[in-house]
Amino acid sequence: MKRAAINTSVFLMVLYAGLLLTAFLPKKTFSEQEKRYLSEKPELTRESVLSGRFMDEAELWLTDHMPFREAFRSLYAGTSYAAGRRRIEGIYTAEDGFLMEVLSKEELSGSLFRTNVEALSSFVTEVKEAGIAVYIMPVPPSGAMLSGKLPALVPMYDLTGARQYFTEQVGEAYLDLTTVLTEETDYYRTDHHWSAEGAYKAYAFWQEKRGIACKPIESLSRALVSEGFFGTFYAKAPLPWIKGDKVYAYSAPSEKGKLTVTADGRNLSGLFDETKLGSRNDAYTYFLGGNYGKLLIRRESVPGGKLLVIKDSFANCFLPYASMDFNEVHAIDLRYFNGSVQEYIRENGITEVLCLFGFNEFARDRNIWKLEEE
Repeated sequence: MKRAAINTSVFLMVLYAGLLLTAFLPKKTFSEQEKRYLSEKPELTRESVLSGRFMDEAELWLTDHMPFREAFRSLYAGTSYAAGRRRIEGIYTAEDGFLMEVLSKEELSGSLFRTNVEALSSFVTEVKEAGIAVYIMPVPPSGAMLSGKLPALVPMYDLTGARQYFTEQVGEAYLDLTTVLTEETDYYRTDHHWSAEGAYKAYAFWQEKRGIACKPIESLSRALVSEGFFGTFYAKAPLPWIKGDKVYAYSAPSEKGKLTVTADGRNLSGLFDETKLGSRNDAYTYFLGGNYGKLLIRRESVPGGKLLVIKDSFANCFLPYASMDFNEVHAIDLRYFNGSVQEYIRENGITEVLCLFGFNEFARDRNIWKLEEE
């Protein structure tokens, strides 16, 4: 009885201490580790109490603002791994410090994926009929390209059927990067994006298809953005022994000419957001500073035409390369753009189109239908 009373007392002390710390410690509005905004303190009203909404929101608020939350998340991930779990919050712990995501066969062959590919096919046909060159370049994920690092018994990530369907629907416009992105350095270990090095290999492959030979990446200026970047996969599975990624950015030689960058009607300082230098959790946004509905890069002294890139965030580290070859590079992110893409092409005199997005992200994207909107 005495031991039980002591245990109960200790438990209550810890519980009350946690509640006091939650109540009085300064509150964060954004979790850098989880890469999301935290819930706001719920408003106590008669209606919210009677409906039960207040208790739900209060529980979420207490969970989000629990003291030492990030340390507890890392402890949970570590103990889960020690217990034999190799899949934490949907992320697999792979060899050599890689964290990976594996899409199910249903996601890669389901109705949404097929509908998105068919929307792309209709778009490609319309663009070609207007006499404009168009390429489709989905980026295969690390879980597919480096699948040998995945734990045993994990269903293998097979893109064969998805690639075949792309080929059937868009024909020669489809550029298959599975023969290009074959090295560890093409991807980050802790994030879903490809690296700037992987993006350059895709850029050179695309240019080759356009009949243009590229110089090696070593001919560009290189900058170290971060020595310890912890990306989106780490945000879900923050294992304490995982090492951060090194992030590099590459820029054109000065003779390529002065450039201006505008995004959603405002001027940016350039292709890179210098405030993100050294960032541990947000280093990838060094490229362009994030995502926008419409982005325009103009470069002086470049005689090339006008490229439109229909994109998601994978294109952010690709666009600095593309800007070396076109007088204007336009970019549209369908998640934030609600106009007519065809009308945009006509109004801006676009001479070439490239659709560039992550394979996984495309399979889940519910905005691709916008390509068919006039």
